[in-house]
Amino acid sequence: MDCRHQPTHWKPSKYNWILPIDAMGGGGAIYNAYTGACLDFGENDFRRIKALLNSTQDTIDFHLLGDSAIPLGGALIAGGMVVEYGFDELADLEKRINSKKIDEFPLVLTITPTFSCNLGCSYCFVGKKKGLMSRKTEHEVISFVKSHLDSGNIPAFSVDWFGGEPLLARRSIGRLSSTFIELCAEKAIPYRAHLITNGTLLDTEIADQLESWGIDRIQITLDGKRSTHDARRPWKGPSHNIIAKSSFDDTLSGIEHVIGRVAIRLRINVDRNNLEEAFSLLHMFDQRGWLSPDLQFYPYLSMVTDFTNAATGKWSLSEACFPDEFYRAYQKWLDLLNTRGLSVAGERLYGFPQPITTACGAFSERGWIISFDGQLHKCGLDSDTDNRSIGFLGKEKDQSNSNALYWSNYNPATNSECRQCRAFPVCLGGCARDRRDNRDKAMLDNCEFHHKYEPLIVAQHIRMRRENNLKARIGSGKTNQ
Repeated sequence: MDCRHQPTHWKPSKYNWILPIDAMGGGGAIYNAYTGACLDFGENDFRRIKALLNSTQDTIDFHLLGDSAIPLGGALIAGGMVVEYGFDELADLEKRINSKKIDEFPLVLTITPTFSCNLGCSYCFVGKKKGLMSRKTEHEVISFVKSHLDSGNIPAFSVDWFGGEPLLARRSIGRLSSTFIELCAEKAIPYRAHLITNGTLLDTEIADQLESWGIDRIQITLDGKRSTHDARRPWKGPSHNIIAKSSFDDTLSGIEHVIGRVAIRLRINVDRNNLEEAFSLLHMFDQRGWLSPDLQFYPYLSMVTDFTNAATGKWSLSEACFPDEFYRAYQKWLDLLNTRGLSVAGERLYGFPQPITTACGAFSERGWIISFDGQLHKCGLDSDTDNRSIGFLGKEKDQSNSNALYWSNYNPATNSECRQCRAFPVCLGGCARDRRDNRDKAMLDNCEFHHKYEPLIVAQHIRMRRENNLKARIGSGKTNQ
């Protein structure tokens, strides 16, 4: 019997993105959506690697890399850009998607203690229901959480506080947070929470309570200068009060109360009406000293779109940005933040993709949306709609509930186009709610993003990383002549 070592045959990954870089020395990068690895190469190495990965031969010939075959070939293998000939990446990805190792998943709740809000934003998609969470519902939430924690094998527990404006129900947040922290402490389970707020109600009292509530991250929205922000996100109430109150001023005041105490993701919702104006905010942030990397202040642009066909104000899809103009602005925004020393390059918040095994928390058996009235949902965009509920707290689960069945049975890998797409590991078919509701434009927009714009954003991150490395070398006096 021949026991000699048989050579390994290799093939290019089907999830490679080959990205020429037209600045900072040229060359290019290879990003792999299956592993999330990204390798940056100079001109000569990039040319040889492109030839290698685009070769029509049955197996890869590493000799195409010349005298750099060993280091370059090893890097490509380690990064998953080259895989063993018999390895089926899609089958392995499907196995991960369909894995039922529930013990690996944390308990993740989005709790909406109220759908009421003090602002009347033109593009808001929630708000049909009113009211605050009752003490009875609070107790049912605690029982729900306790039953999950008592089941064992919960590695962590996290909560997103959402609304409406959740701080209108600050007492519920305080009571529930205290109990969640106590329950987790008893079982030595890590707990953290995230607050999504318009920022107008943040004051000294709340800022002092954030740590005791376990909140270490806050998302706040600011849509432009005073006149623009106030028009898009006005205070609700009698007209004479609206004139006297500025949600812009109150939001800035709220940020001042919490900046430096928690990480702040400042969302700037943009459409054709305010896209260019958004850049004027950076000067204001600079003047206030908010762009210091130590403050964990992360302003980012988000394109307004019709998430649910249910905007409660006068906003319409005709006001949405054209994708080309938005992503040009997006790249400019990244450059400006990077030059100010903020951590942008390679960060997911700023568009650098990462492979995923679930498109959203709706698919997890430990991911739930809880409304103020005790309704249970899987998708946050459904949470204001009664007929999309999967049940109520305190009631036995209905195994035949069609909404629950949709989320438990959904499998993005059954879509033939997705199975062939090089972006599938970082997209997983996009929003399953859009597919359920046949929102064709939203699905086409998602595909266009991953095919056309996301590679441009990755290339932008490579350029920024090169710039940062060059600055670091200059600062250390180690630049090559």
